[in-house]
Amino acid sequence: MMKSREYLEFREPRVPDPLESLCPGVGPFRPNAAILILRLHEGRLEILVGERHDTPGAWQWPQGGLDAGETPEQAARREASEEIGVRDIDLLYEYPFGLRYRFPERLGKKFAPRVGQEQHYFIAALFPDDPPDLAKASHEEFAELRWMPLEGAAENAIWFKRPVYECAVAHAMEVAPELDLPQA
Repeated sequence: MMKSREYLEFREPRVPDPLESLCPGVGPFRPNAAILILRLHEGRLEILVGERHDTPGAWQWPQGGLDAGETPEQAARREASEEIGVRDIDLLYEYPFGLRYRFPERLGKKFAPRVGQEQHYFIAALFPDDPPDLAKASHEEFAELRWMPLEGAAENAIWFKRPVYECAVAHAMEVAPELDLPQA
């Protein structure tokens, strides 16, 4: 049974979609799993991000929609494998809340009738014997992978995801000291 979640949304809500109230999870927001893959490097938190093929200069962490019947945890593991070429990830923490953002109009047409994404966030670590490798990734989401400081990582996101990324990073900064993160 899925836990009830609180969602934070970063734009004025539109008129409620009647489909959402009749069929929860089928409404205007596309269910999505997002993974912050963290490590400690010289005492500071770093996050693994990828530069999008379709938007040079826009960096994001692995994320993607849930397939039919898939849990957010299953989707997080699948997305990491598809996008960064790892066999698995070590899920260390699941956010107790979700985050929503709306698509810009030009992108919204691609995902219609969805108006945005409803993200389930996880903090994860890589296994030492399974480094990321874009050559092994089954989806060409990223042109390049890079570790960058967690603090400020949201500044490199595409504009419409930035408020959600800022919130996700702020929460990660709060909880990361309690997690068993790998050292670089």
